[in-house]
Amino acid sequence: MIDVIEFTDNTRAFTVTETAQLLELAPYTVRRYLKEEKIHGEKLKGRIYIDEAEIERFKEERERR
Repeated sequence: MIDVIEFTDNTRAFTVTETAQLLELAPYTVRRYLKEEKIHGEKLKGRIYIDEAEIERFKEERERR
């Protein structure tokens, strides 16, 4: 189950695990991409969240390869 976080500007964000499910990747791969700055996330209350638009950007970039 994916639990979507909505920020005050109406953007949606997902945890690393949820992002991995959406991108069909392992969570450790998403964490590696965050460290390598291939995906950008924000830390909130000790957890990292990836914005929906960032996930879409990453998907499009990956499809172009």
